[in-house]
Amino acid sequence: QGLHNKYLMSIGLIATCVNWINPHDISFPLSCTVKTRYAQKDISCNVEYINDFCVKVLFHFPVIAITPGQSVVFYIKEICVGGGIIKLRLPL
Repeated sequence: QGLHNKYLMSIGLIATCVNWINPHDISFPLSCTVKTRYAQKDISCNVEYINDFCVKVLFHFPVIAITPGQSVVFYIKEICVGGGIIKLRLPL
């Protein structure tokens, strides 16, 4: 099972349709946390700018089950600062 899980792990993702709640308060690279599933533990990451609606998210540690089409939500501490749609997972 460990080998199978290896192929489901991701080092990050590309998010599209990104909307920031207060875009003037956001600067890149952004160090924050994300959630890709409801009630999930926060995932520490760095977010890199691609364009006004698309970002690259690089996790501090590999994460399992990143699914294109699902939402990704960005947090600074416990404050939601934005969100988007997972376009692509970046495999381990």
